[in-house]
Order: sequence, then structure tokens, then C-alpha cells
Amino acid sequence: MWADMVEAGRTADFRAARLGDHATSQAWQLLYGGLMSAHDDGVVLRGDPTFTPRVTAVTPADRPVAVSIVDCMDSTGWREYSAATGTLRDDKPGGKHHATATVGLLQGAWKVTQLHVDGVGTCT
Repeated sequence: MWADMVEAGRTADFRAARLGDHATSQAWQLLYGGLMSAHDDGVVLRGDPTFTPRVTAVTPADRPVAVSIVDCMDSTGWREYSAATGTLRDDKPGGKHHATATVGLLQGAWKVTQLHVDGVGTCT
């Protein structure tokens, strides 16, 4: 899912078909909305975020259909740039965000269904 978001962010393509390959429901809406806002603001995203995900729950344990994940996403290397000029949008360095996700098995495919990303500085 994040690789799809990073790729779509390079052009702020909120219509990117790949967003639906690994995200659905609220998670897809969050990604779509973020990319639409970036597009409307004339912003593109460059670089790559980094992740340290860990599984916190598997439901049910014997035949999983849902997995809960917690992460400390680092956006330091993933910054906003002006689409028109290519210049860095601001001097905010990014940072670490507490993030949670629920991944569900839907019609034979695993997709992120719920995603929440807190602001910079919410994890270490």
C-alpha cells in the first residue's frame, strides 16, 4: 500500500488505479484524500518514507482474516515539493509518526482497510 502511495505522490495522482490494489474502505479514502489535497495545492511528494511495522494482533489466530499493525513511520525523507517549480515547499523536516493499520482478507486478497497516521513527533 505504501509503495502505491509513494508512487502516486510523485505526481499527486489521486486517481491512481494502484491505490485500490492494496487499500480499501477508510484506508483508501485517507490516501485518496491526501493525494487530492496535494494535487489541489500544487504539491508533489518526493523521496521515500521508512517503516518499522510490527504485528500486534492476528484474528483469529488459527485462520487469520484480519491483522493489526503498529508502526513508527518516518517521513524525514519524504517531502512536499511545488509541482510547478520543483522547489521544497517548506522547511519542515518531517519526522516520526505513530501509525496503526488493520489489514483484512477480502475476497482472497489482503488489503489495508483502516489506517491512522498521527502527526510528527508521536513516536520515537
